[in-house]
Amino acid sequence: MTTLQILRAARDLISDPERHTRGANARNAEGNPVPPQSPESVCYCMVGALLKFDPVGPKGMAALGFLRAALPYSFDHISTLNDHWPLRHALDAYDRAILAAEVEASA
Repeated sequence: MTTLQILRAARDLISDPERHTRGANARNAEGNPVPPQSPESVCYCMVGALLKFDPVGPKGMAALGFLRAALPYSFDHISTLNDHWPLRHALDAYDRAILAAEVEASA
């Protein structure tokens, strides 16, 4: 997957509130924390969604960089936005990250 594909897939994954979580990278159907790559994972935080698609690769790290850069100026951590603000703000950050990745890819 490309960095842009990872961002799009991660955004799509958490766009359904049933597949979004707070306080853990991922959770299973019982609500217990599990690794994002686990076959048991059913919901993800903003970072966990990225880790599901590229846990330690350079493209996943690049996607994480785009997401960090897309945070509103008042946030210094992705987890703060994910855990304490409505999901729509997380999706807005993803939209900004995707736009930036599209611009870079077309350059």
